[in-house]
Amino acid sequence: MQEISNALTLLPKLREFNNRISAVLLFWLQSVRQYEPYFTQNVPLPGLDTLILAQRRYFSVFIGMA
Repeated sequence: MQEISNALTLLPKLREFNNRISAVLLFWLQSVRQYEPYFTQNVPLPGLDTLILAQRRYFSVFIGMA
């Protein structure tokens, strides 16, 4: 029962975190749209990779608890 209580406490915080990360990703993608020619050259974009990895790590932990 403690795990369920902890999960219910964490859920709103995780939703807020996900919304913030999504907003950052959207802003980042919109701001780099001007550099679109670089995408066709497969130039690495480490900032985006880091954000996506952080989001996946946090939510994979929560999904594992569900």
